[in-house]
Amino acid sequence: MTTRIDWTAKMDAYLRRYYHRKSASHIAEKLGVTKSALLRRARSLEIQSKRAAGTALKAEYSEKDIAFIRDNIEALGAQDIAKKLNRTSEGVRRKANRLGVYISTRNKPLSHTEQQVLRRNIATKTYREIAKILNRGEEETRWHARRLGLSRRGRNAKKTRHIS
Repeated sequence: MTTRIDWTAKMDAYLRRYYHRKSASHIAEKLGVTKSALLRRARSLEIQSKRAAGTALKAEYSEKDIAFIRDNIEALGAQDIAKKLNRTSEGVRRKANRLGVYISTRNKPLSHTEQQVLRRNIATKTYREIAKILNRGEEETRWHARRLGLSRRGRNAKKTRHIS
C-alpha cells in the first residue's frame, strides 16, 4: 500500500533549488520521500529533466564513441573500451547491447598456479570456497572447472537405484 505524500511549499522550493545540483537520491533522502515520488513531483512541477537542461552527470555517447564501441567491442572487450572512453564497463556493455552488438562475458584465463589450486581442491572444497581462494566469482570458478574437465559430481552426487 502506498502512502500519500503531502508536499509542502518548502519541500517544493528545496526540490526546485537543488534538482539540477544534487542527485535525486540525495534530495529524496533529505525530504524523506522515495526517489520515484521525487521524480514524479519534479515532472508535475514541470521542472526540466537534467538531461534536457544539460546538467546530467553522464554525458551522452558521441557518434565517435559509438563507432569505437561497434568496431572494437569483440576484440578489446568492455573493460578496455571503458578505460579508453572513461566510462564503466557495465555502461559500455549496456550501450553495446542497445546497439545490437552482443558480447559474451569473457572470463579471465587462469594462471598455471590457479589451475593447480583448482585441481588440488576440486574434490574437497565447494566452488564457493575455491572461488574465495582464487579471488574470483563462484560461477567463473565453476566455468573454469568445466573447461579443464574437472567435476565435483563424485563427491556430492545423489545415488540412484536402478530398478530392472
